[in-house]
Amino acid sequence: AAQAMPATKAFIQGRYRKLRRGVPQSPWFAKSAAPGASGKRQRLGFSSVEELICEPLRRQLGAKSGRLHGSGREDMDVRMLGNGRPFVLEFEVPEDAEVDLEGVDFEELGRRVKEDSNGAVEVLQLRRASAEDFAGLQSLAERKLKSYAGVCWLSEAVTREKLREVEEHCAGGFELRQKTPIRVLQRRSNLERPKRVCSLRFELLNPHWVIVHMKTEAGTYIKEFVHGDMGRTEPSLGDLLDCRADIVQLDVTEIIDNPEEDQT
Repeated sequence: AAQAMPATKAFIQGRYRKLRRGVPQSPWFAKSAAPGASGKRQRLGFSSVEELICEPLRRQLGAKSGRLHGSGREDMDVRMLGNGRPFVLEFEVPEDAEVDLEGVDFEELGRRVKEDSNGAVEVLQLRRASAEDFAGLQSLAERKLKSYAGVCWLSEAVTREKLREVEEHCAGGFELRQKTPIRVLQRRSNLERPKRVCSLRFELLNPHWVIVHMKTEAGTYIKEFVHGDMGRTEPSLGDLLDCRADIVQLDVTEIIDNPEEDQT
């Protein structure tokens, strides 16, 4: 086994599955809208993926603090299913502490994360990581493909035939033009970016409700693709189906690490 070495940082990597909605990736606070609460901030969500994963491992390592760095992030109300999202945990460890990651029972820590979170979060493939793994996390995120499933409402009744026509029209994929969504304009630059939808498939629930299965480039704003964001995403799902469309539930169903090997 490798000898324990004094260190100021320790890194652990893995993948997480978020099985409950209403959990942000990192702690999220917003200004309270309550009367008389001027300037006060309130917490959104009961906890965060970062806290639910970091805390059991921080205690195990005797670290002063821990932070989760995800390969991208999903919205607070979106579940992360399938094979999970890659992450690297960065821990600040006292300089006089000896950290022996070889001796850590990662399987037991994974069980503890699931138990402590009441099943809201699961971790997979926990293992030691290096500073290089941490440094390469963001570039890895930018070249991935992601698969999604969304429950969508349509203003006009649709038939299976209409959905098949759209699927055939979109076979082989198509490009979106997406401007920065209105909902994030206060914190992100107003840019227009091309993004590719690689595949699109429908599951008809009834004439006004469908489940949309899609695979896209990383960084595609799925909710805005569905409703169009007041014309800021073109084409939208509503454009393709000649109606208004909105999305009420969204799941990330898979993250495809190596798009060149993807056969789905």
